[in-house]
Amino acid sequence: MIQELKLKNFLSFKDEVVLSFEATKDTSLEENYVVNIAPGVRLLRFAMVMGANASGKSNLLYAIEFLRHWWFDRPDDVDIDTGTEPFMLDAISKTQPTELELRFWVNKIKYCYYLKLDQKQVYSEKLTVYRSVQPTMVFCRELVDGHTEITFNPAVEKVSEIGREELQVKCLNNMSVFAARQKVNLNLTVFDEVRDWMQSGILPIISPKSSMFEWATEEMTARQDVHDHIIKFLNASD
Repeated sequence: MIQELKLKNFLSFKDEVVLSFEATKDTSLEENYVVNIAPGVRLLRFAMVMGANASGKSNLLYAIEFLRHWWFDRPDDVDIDTGTEPFMLDAISKTQPTELELRFWVNKIKYCYYLKLDQKQVYSEKLTVYRSVQPTMVFCRELVDGHTEITFNPAVEKVSEIGREELQVKCLNNMSVFAARQKVNLNLTVFDEVRDWMQSGILPIISPKSSMFEWATEEMTARQDVHDHIIKFLNASD
């Protein structure tokens, strides 16, 4: 489950904005609306965002949609844009990178993903895990002298130097470590658990213009479990 999303200098958001799913102390309809994900951590099952036209509601969703694509899209060329867009109505912000941070839970373990990038390259990308009150680094990716450098915490993921260098070479400056990971054969238990959650837990945006028949057809073709589910559903409906 997602605990909170932070974004800064992304589309219409110049200053930092936080979308939090942490519940208040109100216990009305607790069992319907709240999940006790861990001791002292109560998360909402859903959230509603209301506001005037052009107030940023859609752009908040686009931030999640951007991350969904970012984690797994693999550009063939280093010159392809990352897909992010800063706040353009300010002379300073349009030259500054975008920052996004996602705090989430996988199998009752808390993680934090941080990303700092502009339209051309990634400056910083980090994944931390909370095995206690303090965060522990899983991996850290930084831009050093124009080149990507990736380090893993051996206390969390034991990666050989050859494997790390191969991943580093495959990780272009305009792609995520998660996308580059698809190109290398490594044993990354914690990393892959998070990657699998990202892949199956974050769905695409559904808008009034979305073609659900087209989406369902693509999913049914690409995924056997979706295919089987739809067939089972149709059989039960008939």
